[in-house]
Amino acid sequence: MLTGVAESAVPGVPHPRTGETVRAYVVPAQGRPVTSEELLAHCARNLARFKCPTRRRSPTPARR
Repeated sequence: MLTGVAESAVPGVPHPRTGETVRAYVVPAQGRPVTSEELLAHCARNLARFKCPTRRRSPTPARR
């Protein structure tokens, strides 16, 4: 678990060159939201390269 993340979802999304990539939807924790750089660095340390998200979004309440 990464400090600063309350919830997350990482679905596959279409990619024009590779066919599919992963996008991280992140709900920040109260008090210390995580930056995109921290999120991607954490993923790079803990996941295989092809599993690392290439895009990040913070979902709005209506999208959840």
